[in-house]
Amino acid sequence: MYDVASGLAYDSLRRRGRLAMSIGGENRFGRVGSGALKHYAEAAQAARAELSYEVCRAGMASLAQEIPAHLAEVFDEMSAAGIPGTDELRGRLEGPIAENCRQTLALL
Repeated sequence: MYDVASGLAYDSLRRRGRLAMSIGGENRFGRVGSGALKHYAEAAQAARAELSYEVCRAGMASLAQEIPAHLAEVFDEMSAAGIPGTDELRGRLEGPIAENCRQTLALL
């Protein structure tokens, strides 16, 4: 989430943005899908971690489905509290994060 929250607010990073760490060898915004998760799970299992592809996919799908609604709630709360800059931040982040979540779900 650090990468998404800090990178998607900027148009230039949205087009060519990279995650700080790769997932299964993929580090581009909106490109982490089934293949990357399979590589990640294989590496985790080789390191004796208890992460299967199914667990990774379910976790990623759950986050991609839940984040847009929760983000909207947070922005609504910030706006109601009168926090300065909320509208600008919302305008820069809400749409791009929702789109990234849709792309992620399509790739899964």
